[in-house]
Amino acid sequence: MSSSVRPVPAMVRAVDTIQQAGYKTGVITNNWIDDINEKTNKLMTQFLNSHFDVVLQSCQLGIRKPNPLIYRLACHRLEVQPSQVTRHIPISLVI
Repeated sequence: MSSSVRPVPAMVRAVDTIQQAGYKTGVITNNWIDDINEKTNKLMTQFLNSHFDVVLQSCQLGIRKPNPLIYRLACHRLEVQPSQVTRHIPISLVI
């Protein structure tokens, strides 16, 4: 990743621990295509895909949080019902 975008190690460990405990994980970003350059976006996408079961980027879907549709889509892709979602944790994995 670029020097301006770095993973927060404690958050990465937390997500990895959650997955190792058998939970599915997903991330929803409110981003725009021009938020970051193409190379950084590609690296960020690869990083997110390597740590989460599902990655939803608003810039690709045309849906932004807090629209309930993006949350329902995440549940659909994770193959879970909304009632099965343990928690929505608003965190930043990168600084």
